[in-house]
Amino acid sequence: MFAKDEQEVIALLDKAEQDAQKAGYDKLLKFETAKWQENLKKIGGK
Repeated sequence: MFAKDEQEVIALLDKAEQDAQKAGYDKLLKFETAKWQENLKKIGGK
C-alpha cells in the first residue's frame, strides 16, 4: 500500500471491510463453509 501513515492504512482496511460486508461477504463465507463441511463428510472427515 502507499498510505501516508498508519492511520490511513487503518482507514483503508476499515473501508474495505465495510465494502465487503455490503457486498454480502458474510453470505459467501457461510456458503463456502457449508460446502467445505459437506466435502469433509464425503471424504470421511469429521
